[in-house]
Amino acid sequence: MNLRVVFDIGHGSNTWPPSKGVRLPDGTEFAEHSFNSAVAMKAKELAEKQGFEVLFMQQPYSPEVKLGTRCDWVNNEHKKKPIDCLVSFHANASGDSKASGWGVFHWHNSVKGKRLAELWVKYAKELLPIKPWGTGIWQCVPDTWSNFDIVRKPVIPCVLIEHFFFTNFDELKKCNTPEFIALAAEVTVRALCEYAGVTFRPADPVEEYKRIIQEHCKFDNPQGVWDVIEKYHPYPVGWLQKWADSYRK
Repeated sequence: MNLRVVFDIGHGSNTWPPSKGVRLPDGTEFAEHSFNSAVAMKAKELAEKQGFEVLFMQQPYSPEVKLGTRCDWVNNEHKKKPIDCLVSFHANASGDSKASGWGVFHWHNSVKGKRLAELWVKYAKELLPIKPWGTGIWQCVPDTWSNFDIVRKPVIPCVLIEHFFFTNFDELKKCNTPEFIALAAEVTVRALCEYAGVTFRPADPVEEYKRIIQEHCKFDNPQGVWDVIEKYHPYPVGWLQKWADSYRK
């Protein structure tokens, strides 16, 4: 395979409000595109470390590019240089506030799309802290509610991931976190690696500890903090792990 993939960040920064998001009882807001952007960016970073070339159909935290334009772009890009597959990142919504779980869609008769979806489910079951929505695997079928353009129109294998239901506020609280975002990214990249026949190389745990700490502490000079710890603490890795773990509780 070419190790060339496309990531589609669902919706846009201008789609919430009025839709593609939710306002919680305490007044805080969740914008689906922001979550989709965070997962896609984390997945891109991890995928590139595995040797993938990752293309974005539209940029993170940016206004939506029309769906037809995005589909035309990926097909034209595929003509220039073959692309292995497309992954579209989303979070789900329902009129039923109890609806919950993750799911992944593939085109109903795409053998390769189904294979990628099955691999995504394999790792979602291992890594994600919530259960699947239904069986976890859903088909996109013509003339039905699941006839999604982003799965149907590109000429390459495509999957669309619904990571959780943001209309379920308990699930939203559990899943809209840096920890879940990192796990969601890892699920996608592990699936891509097995799909492409590539051995997955985990992220450096020390760098992950630093990322979690910086996410919470927001140091002006984080490298200076790491340098002091590594110079003066007798067990710097253990200390960083303990510090990072304190935010996971």
